[in-house]
Formats: sequence, structure tokens, C-alpha cells
Amino acid sequence: MADRDKFLIAVTEWERKYGYLINHRPETGRVFSDIKRARSMLLRALPDMFHYLSDPAIPISTNRLESYFSRLKSHYRQHRGLTNTKRSNYFNWYVYYVLK
Repeated sequence: MADRDKFLIAVTEWERKYGYLINHRPETGRVFSDIKRARSMLLRALPDMFHYLSDPAIPISTNRLESYFSRLKSHYRQHRGLTNTKRSNYFNWYVYYVLK
């Protein structure tokens, strides 16, 4: 919990110092747009970022999820010529049977 609180304080201080400037700059360069996107993603994620600390049913690692999507991508690449409809059906089928 102490690490979480330190992180939240650091984010709040950073946002107070740089947030307005970043949000209102008209620049559209690659690096600056990445900074804007990262800031936006972090701010949206903060409310749900630490649920795993109080809910033991939430894994503390994303390893299982990454493994799942790695297999999904591998299987999907074997079927490159799928139309959009068949691609959607493939994903629905894969998720249904793997999570069953």
C-alpha cells in the first residue's frame, strides 16, 4: 500500500506540473503524441489500477493473459486469408472454446 500511495502522489505531482501544458500543446509529432497518449491512458487507468491489492481473485501478474493472447495470435496467423466476417467468427469460436 505504501508503494501505491507513493506512486499516486508522484503521478498527482507530475500531472499538476505538466498535465495542463501537455494537454494544451498543439504539437502533433510522433514523440509528443506518444507522451500525450501515455498520459491519457494512465489517467484513465488510475481508478482501476490497484484493485488487485484488495481482491485476491485478481492475479498480480499478466503472464497468463499474455500467454493466452500469444497463442491466439499464433493460431490466427495460420489463417491469414480470413474475410472480416470469418475473422470475427474465428475469434468468437476461439474465445468460447478456450475459456470454456
